Amino acid sequence: MNVETSAGSGSPTFVLEHLDATNLKGTYSGQLGDYDVRGTLKGNHIHLEFSISGEIIEYDGTVTGNEMKGKVKLGTMAEGTFTGKKKE
Repeated sequence: MNVETSAGSGSPTFVLEHLDATNLKGTYSGQLGDYDVRGTLKGNHIHLEFSISGEIIEYDGTVTGNEMKGKVKLGTMAEGTFTGKKKE
């Protein structure tokens, strides 16, 4: 994944799995550290979030095939965009 924000850029990795038809869980590994992630996939809309010292990190976007893109909000620290592709 590629992330561009007002605080800088990065290339985190998400490892996600379906809990059921809409709920996801997994891990984030990147510039911010390693964290447990939860989220949803409803239709083609994906929402992922995790918490760092009380700051909620949120990714909201759309999934098309093996790719996704959207907006990221790093709590009160920064906002930006992301693009990602599922690894085969």
